[in-house]
Amino acid sequence: MLVVFQESSKDSLAQGLGIVTWYNEFRNEDYGYCVAREKAQEVLKCREHGIPYVVINKDVLGDNRVIDTNCDLKRLPADTTLVLRCQPDARLPSSIASFPKWLTPDEMKAVNHWPSNVAQADHFFKRHVMTIDRDLLAQLLQAQALSLPLFFKTVEKTDFHQVIYSHDELNKSLMTVSQARQLVPHKGAELEGLFADTAVLVLKKPDWFCEYRDQMIAGRVSLDTLEEGLIISDPMEILREESHKGEYRAYFINGQMSSISAYLDYDHCEVPGSIRDFAEAFGVANAQMAKGFVADFCMTPKGPALVEMNDFCYSGRYIDNDPGLLFTDLKRHFGDPSFDLIEPYVKVPSRQETEHPDPDRIAVDFGKPTELVFGSDDTLTLKASDKSSLVLERFMRAQANKHDATVDLDLQTANGLD
Repeated sequence: MLVVFQESSKDSLAQGLGIVTWYNEFRNEDYGYCVAREKAQEVLKCREHGIPYVVINKDVLGDNRVIDTNCDLKRLPADTTLVLRCQPDARLPSSIASFPKWLTPDEMKAVNHWPSNVAQADHFFKRHVMTIDRDLLAQLLQAQALSLPLFFKTVEKTDFHQVIYSHDELNKSLMTVSQARQLVPHKGAELEGLFADTAVLVLKKPDWFCEYRDQMIAGRVSLDTLEEGLIISDPMEILREESHKGEYRAYFINGQMSSISAYLDYDHCEVPGSIRDFAEAFGVANAQMAKGFVADFCMTPKGPALVEMNDFCYSGRYIDNDPGLLFTDLKRHFGDPSFDLIEPYVKVPSRQETEHPDPDRIAVDFGKPTELVFGSDDTLTLKASDKSSLVLERFMRAQANKHDATVDLDLQTANGLD
């Protein structure tokens, strides 16, 4: 086996390794920061457990794409299996491009189209869920035949995943090609070859204020041709927890649960026994779908339920999705082999060489929706929350962490000038 990661550069990988080694408990909920931190955790666990891996540059072509590895890629057997922890369509260096992949295209497609493939669907879904292709979607849109509210998300991973309550709201994002050409004419090249009545997705990021230019900037518009279709379902009534959003992520190898975690990056939280038992039963019942997959679960008024399934290759982890357990289970799957390894290319930098992570300004409410309004002096106004004290407590803790980080950073800078 050979685990494959992607990163933008050696420097960014080194920074991630330093963050995990020296600042792993530092709280920052920024998406890019969390992804880099998780990836570095997995690289270090591969080193710790003697598992061969390679990190390739996602922005460079050719054989100079290898950023880091702990094995001689040219001496690996021709039947070495690639375990991808990156985008499945990543372009691989020629030294490993011919190796078989652990998960087949059919397995990955089955997971992505999970509403059509889950065994014992009624038991695990607790709601109506289905996948529809863009042709059927176009007919439903034209006839306004969808009974709202419904939850929508794309089969392929995008930013479109939300409950929609009215047809006016629906038509702002889902429309025909002819309507999209009128709304976003500069995207016409992306619509070439599609019939005028084909359904497509148009997404617009919110407008934002640029302090440097002192003006509002229009949010970026993206377009998705929905080649894989949409997943629609009844909205779920997820029973939230005070300390997190009430969802749990589990990793499965051969139908056996490797780990399960609440949706938390820094704080451990016990997973209810009923959720754990439900997830284990789901894995056993759906082991035939793919050798590896990820699934999210929650508690509803009807009992535990499956939220969704995710591709093993690029799903994120939460605090109790232990990468050490994951790679140990994978190694056992491959017969617990031993490997001839070399010193990794990229060393863990010292604390002094590691750039101090930036504090973020994120406060999250896991109760009912709350409007969080930041003033220019970092004050926080809360509106319409039944858990105001919890939000304030989290926010004050975040501010304290931010202050401590700033003081620490100032001290490092001052010491660096001595």
